[in-house]
Amino acid sequence: MQGLNWQTFGFPQPGFLPARTPAEGLRKALEERRLPFAKEWDVETIAQTDYLPMLAASGDGQTWCREFDRELREVARRYFNHTLLDFSGLTDWADIMWTWDELLLEAAGGDEKAVSDPEKGDLSPEWNLTWAIQRMRAINLLLYAPVQYLCDYVSGSVHTGEPSSPAAAVAAALKDARPASDGSFPASYIHNIYGPDHGWREGSYCCNATVTKRIYADLPEGFTPDGNVYLFMKVAGAGGDDENFFGSGVSIGMNQFTADADGVFVEFRNDDFTAGITTPTKDHETYNGWEATQCSAFADYTSWFHFKEGDAMS
Repeated sequence: MQGLNWQTFGFPQPGFLPARTPAEGLRKALEERRLPFAKEWDVETIAQTDYLPMLAASGDGQTWCREFDRELREVARRYFNHTLLDFSGLTDWADIMWTWDELLLEAAGGDEKAVSDPEKGDLSPEWNLTWAIQRMRAINLLLYAPVQYLCDYVSGSVHTGEPSSPAAAVAAALKDARPASDGSFPASYIHNIYGPDHGWREGSYCCNATVTKRIYADLPEGFTPDGNVYLFMKVAGAGGDDENFFGSGVSIGMNQFTADADGVFVEFRNDDFTAGITTPTKDHETYNGWEATQCSAFADYTSWFHFKEGDAMS
C-alpha cells in the first residue's frame, strides 16, 4: 500500500520533523503488528486512521512514549524470537518468545548501556530521537507470529464389558477409531480402565484411545511465508505423568519441528501403545503415551507487513 512505510514518516532519521510525524508512523506500525491476531487483515483501516489525537490526549511526549511501550510490550510477547540460533537448550515456552528486555537489547544493537527506556527516565525533555529509532528497530524484529496448525488423528473407545485384557480393549478401541483433523493439542495415548469400575463384569476392561498421525501448517489463503515455518510443542507423559510417557517422534519437554515443502511438521509411525502398559485395577486407571501441554506454529509475516526493515535503513 503506497505511503504506508517507515520512510513516509521520516524514518530512519526523523530528527528534523515534528514529533507528531514519527509518532504517527510508530502507531501505525504497531497496529500492523496486531494484524496476525485479528479476525481479519484490515490494513486499510490502519492507513486511513489518524492516530495523532492519541498523542494529544496523552498530554505530553513522555507519557505517550510510556503508553506506547506498554502496548508494544504486550504485542511483542506474542511473537516468536526468530534470532534464536540454537533450539537444543529450550526448556520452557517462555524460552522461544520475545521478552521485553531481549527485544530492547537487540534494538539497541546489543549494547545494554545504549537502550533507551522511558521507564528509567531516558526521555529528555519530552521526546527522545534514540527512543524512536530503537522502537522502529524493535517493531522490525517482530516478524514470526502464530499460524494455524492442524493434526490428523484417530480416536476410539470401547465401553462394552467384552474385552478380557487391556490389549484386547486397546485393539477394540482402535478397530473402529474415527479419523479427525483439528487444531487441538496433539496427543497419542491409551487410557485403560478396569471394567467393574464402569459397571461391567469382573475381568473386563474399557479403553479410550487417541493416536496422532501427522501435524501440518494451515496457512492463511494467499500467504507465502518468508523463511521456515516452525512448530513448538511441549510434551508430557499421558495423563499428565511423565512416568507414562511412550512414543516415537517426540520427547518429554520442548520439541521443535520445521515444516517441509508440503507444510508437514511431523508424521508419526504406528507405535504399539500396548507395550509395557500397566494393567488397570479397581479404582486405578492407567495411561500410556504422550500429550502436548502447549503447542503453536509460527511463520514470518514479512511479505504481508508494510513497516519492515529495508524501507528505512538505519
